[in-house]
Amino acid sequence: EALAAAEAEGSRSGIYVLSIAMGLARWYLGPASDASACFERARGYLDAAPSVWHQPIMHQFAALSACRAWDTAAPTRRDALREHATKSLAALRKLATFCTVNFAHRVNLVEAELARIGGDHAVALKKLDQAIRKAQEGGWVNDVALANELAARVEPDAEGAKRRLRAARTGYVAWGASAKAERATAALAGR
Repeated sequence: EALAAAEAEGSRSGIYVLSIAMGLARWYLGPASDASACFERARGYLDAAPSVWHQPIMHQFAALSACRAWDTAAPTRRDALREHATKSLAALRKLATFCTVNFAHRVNLVEAELARIGGDHAVALKKLDQAIRKAQEGGWVNDVALANELAARVEPDAEGAKRRLRAARTGYVAWGASAKAERATAALAGR
């Protein structure tokens, strides 16, 4: 309803911010393809929200949701999803030149997911370990949890995957994301 109201009012910034919020909810708790669609709608309104924090969040999760959506996408859709991720990676790399403590780990997260969808799990794991270290240095508890969750997906060792899921759960608890912590617990129970 709020998105429809923003569209009716012609509020470009409203559409942008609402699309990001909808995308984040879908990234964390819903289908990746829906998250990706929300972030791509937001991308069309980047000029309406010059805030430094809206843009890196949009780019980080636009790229990650595109990579996750790639997993189940029709082959004809995969090139477009990879292109969305690559565009956002370029924007994050530019931001990282200004402040590595805030943005470098985001670059590593996206590089890892692009490596994963390219089939190179070893590089993905290396990039995720870099993301974890850099996110810890910056105090980005949420992204430490996220990187551990993503690492569990590519970890070749079952015990290593469990260790990463436990770290993700701990991070999500510290961040206050109880639903994500519960999902990590459920994933652990399923292993």
